Amino acid sequence: GLIKTPWKALNDYIHGVGKNELACWIAGMGAGKSTHASNLALFAYKLGFDVVLYTLELGENYNRQRIDSIMMGVETEELEHMDEEIAEKLEEYNKAGGSLTIKKFGTGITANTIKNHFNRLRARGKDPDMFIIDYLDLMDSIDPQHNKKRDWEKFGEVTKEIRNEICFKENISGHAFVQGNTSAIQDFVIRADSSSGGARRLFPADIVIGLARPDELKAQKKINLSVIKNRFGEDGFYIKGETKYEIGTVQYHEGAHYNVAGDKDMHVKEQVSNDYKKYKQAKGQTQASKKVEDPDEFTFD
Repeated sequence: GLIKTPWKALNDYIHGVGKNELACWIAGMGAGKSTHASNLALFAYKLGFDVVLYTLELGENYNRQRIDSIMMGVETEELEHMDEEIAEKLEEYNKAGGSLTIKKFGTGITANTIKNHFNRLRARGKDPDMFIIDYLDLMDSIDPQHNKKRDWEKFGEVTKEIRNEICFKENISGHAFVQGNTSAIQDFVIRADSSSGGARRLFPADIVIGLARPDELKAQKKINLSVIKNRFGEDGFYIKGETKYEIGTVQYHEGAHYNVAGDKDMHVKEQVSNDYKKYKQAKGQTQASKKVEDPDEFTFD
């Protein structure tokens, strides 16, 4: 069946991502790809699914801390003395029968690497229902000849292999995050041509979602989610949201969406003053800069 996302405002349109289906998420640098990946993973785990989050950039320990932060609703600094509370919350989640595995890989893995990891998990009694890749740009094609092609051609082959070799042949639901191009960093709404390597890499996906968080929105803790492609329903619009990235949470407003094509609201960036100045001063002070001891794999279950 369908595995819903944590956001009802999005589920109202895409309904969830089913077995054999792939959702691609596009976002510029700093828009929140990894935070959304963590929220997707934790929510599906809470629903009782076996979930695997593949991190090709951030370390396993950092991802684990962020998921704990989302789960407990506190900043990572407050987790240090919450071992007992975290254990109780995990016990509550485990009653649904699922699991969450975070696996760190280096760059250059292929769809076959992920399939082989699935087999190792199954040998340990975990049969993945959903996987998340953060992010797809750091992967290679199964075919070495494809890796010699121009980036946009190579990326298209990688997306196709993820859809065909993993989602379809493994009968599993997939989410893959894609790096946006340079202009996507300051785009108010993400479109198909905002992806690094061009729109071709998105063709195999069943659903394509964009995350826009330019400086003007960051300063106000806002974000715009666009539904670019939806094989199963309406698309071509965006939904406004609010972020609390200090604790890793995002909320999207239900009941209203805005047309990407020609909507005046899209072209008017909201004005900021003091909030924007404060943001600029604090820019770069991120959790990812902290050094933590980082094993390759961790399982919540």
